[in-house]
Amino acid sequence: MKLHKRKLGFILLEVFIALTLLSISIIPITSYPYKVFTKEKSKLQEIELKRLDSLIFATFIQKLPELLTWDALTKEEIHLDFDIYEIDLKELGSFPYRVELAISTQKQKPSHKLLECRISFFPLIKKSYKPKSIAHLLLVNNLPPPKSLKNTKSPQKS
Repeated sequence: MKLHKRKLGFILLEVFIALTLLSISIIPITSYPYKVFTKEKSKLQEIELKRLDSLIFATFIQKLPELLTWDALTKEEIHLDFDIYEIDLKELGSFPYRVELAISTQKQKPSHKLLECRISFFPLIKKSYKPKSIAHLLLVNNLPPPKSLKNTKSPQKS
């Protein structure tokens, strides 16, 4: 009976050693692909943020005359809050961001101004992600309003 207990303890020790070696070897095998997966996911998220940034900047340029006046651009910095945008990465999940646009005048002349438009993305899900911001330079001309054709007279031939 004592011999049987000794063999059982020895087998349990072998099983414990085997499980320890297995867990030591499995952790590095699974951790590297997970790190690669998270890096690829963050790169994909960054690419989508740049695409979203281009879309927001294009809409801002289109709506610039409606949003701001020439006199409002003389202020040092203007903040505009946009909606909450969501980046959908299909099976990887969706990531909502609050978007803010900061406009500051870099150089001013009577006929034009150089604006720095900084689009900032603030993540709403995880606070561990840092806010990302992308800057654009925009040259805005102060063009006079077009003259109406009714006020101009054509030269008459005699």
